[in-house]
Order: sequence, then structure tokens, then C-alpha cells
Amino acid sequence: VPDSLGQQTGQISLTTEGGTAPFSFSWNNGATTPELTGLASGYYEATVTDAAGCEATVFTVLEGGLAVGAHELVN
Repeated sequence: VPDSLGQQTGQISLTTEGGTAPFSFSWNNGATTPELTGLASGYYEATVTDAAGCEATVFTVLEGGLAVGAHELVN
């Protein structure tokens, strides 16, 4: 997570459980990998899609050195 506001030292790593590999990742910042590094404080959202087309969307907020949890969005 970022050391303080404005610094870009945060990191988020997603792991998958269940579903059918391979998985694709689509972040709100355009990234397509399961791990993000060099992050500033902010809102991060990812949609994970498995080989069968099933999707899950998760988000977290990095804020001043703290991750404010990770949550799955329910459609």
C-alpha cells in the first residue's frame, strides 16, 4: 500500500479461486495483469473473467498507507 498520500509505492495482487483457467484481468486503469505495483492512493477495480466467460468484479481503496479492504461487487 502507499506509504503516504501522493507516493506511488502501493501494490495489489489478485489470486483466483474456483472457476476455469485461464483467467483474464481487466483493471479500471487499463492494466491486464493480476498484480499492480507502483500505485498511488486511490480506487482500484478489476474484473476477472475465466475461460467459461464467468466474471467477478472486485475493488479496493488504497488510502494513506492503508488498504481499506477488498470487496466483490455483486451484480
